[in-house]
Amino acid sequence: MDAGLPDPDLQITVVDPEFHPKYPASADLGYRRQLIAIHYDGKHHGRERQLNKDVLRNAAFERHGYRNIVVTARDADNAYARVIREVRRLWPSP
Repeated sequence: MDAGLPDPDLQITVVDPEFHPKYPASADLGYRRQLIAIHYDGKHHGRERQLNKDVLRNAAFERHGYRNIVVTARDADNAYARVIREVRRLWPSP
């Protein structure tokens, strides 16, 4: 929001049986109408089991037309400049 972007939607989910037959795939935040999903992948996302789950999660969002942006702790070092650029790049033209 400090970058002039609209308030994001929180905890976006998609139901996708290829991800999991019972639980939805979720994104930490994003923009539902613009089909942008933003995922914060912290330290535990480096473990093999979590990496595999993240790949399936991202694919589930892509099957539903979303574009994914993955954020890491390193993005905080640059005030999320890369993330802001990616959101602006993916934002649909009027």
